[in-house]
Amino acid sequence: MKNLPVEHCVAAASASTGVPALRRSTLTLALRGAALCIALGFGAAPMTALADTRVVVRVAPPAMQVEEVPAARRGYLWAPGYWRWQNRQHVWSKGHWERERRGQRFEGARWEQRGERYQFAPARWQRDGNRGARRERVTQ
Repeated sequence: MKNLPVEHCVAAASASTGVPALRRSTLTLALRGAALCIALGFGAAPMTALADTRVVVRVAPPAMQVEEVPAARRGYLWAPGYWRWQNRQHVWSKGHWERERRGQRFEGARWEQRGERYQFAPARWQRDGNRGARRERVTQ
């Protein structure tokens, strides 16, 4: 095979497709960008669905395990352990430290009984409704 100058290769490619090489490369980049956007868009849908997944089982969680709560840490609160559902059984998750969030309160993970079933409510941070609330003056 002969070594040809780059200009010759570009000219040959343009002649074979009828589209100038520079325009073709711009078009290729645009198509690749569009394909990436589509792929990311479809990839985001399952993540949203995953966030809304609910765990409902017929097996009651075991009694809470007794954990030794470590000494308090400034700026943190202790999130107690809980039973999570994994591989068709309850599995204990140990407690851990959570950094405090101003204006929010922490609600630990828990199981809520709904008839004969149990629904898992994951831990979450909730806005503290008491902060910044106006106090009503009582006048007599």
